[in-house]
Amino acid sequence: MRIDDVCMFSKFPLLRLIAVNKAYRRKGFGTEILKIYESKYKGKVDRIFLCVSSFNDKAKALYLLVGFKEVGKIDGLYPCKRASPLHNKRR
Repeated sequence: MRIDDVCMFSKFPLLRLIAVNKAYRRKGFGTEILKIYESKYKGKVDRIFLCVSSFNDKAKALYLLVGFKEVGKIDGLYPCKRASPLHNKRR
């Protein structure tokens, strides 16, 4: 399990990377990581952001399931040269 450093996107936190070892996927760890991420900023900001690789359909489904919404795309964020969907969640 891994959470890379959170940077700021304007005045809002942006989670740049979340990864769960393949053997532990679909066991609730990703959801728990997102809860930790959200709780870190509870009462501090009214929205949080994260990005996902455009080809990672399972991650996108998880983010939508826990309340994130796609709000745009960022070109060139990851080496794959595809636009990366940007998601946010209002608090």
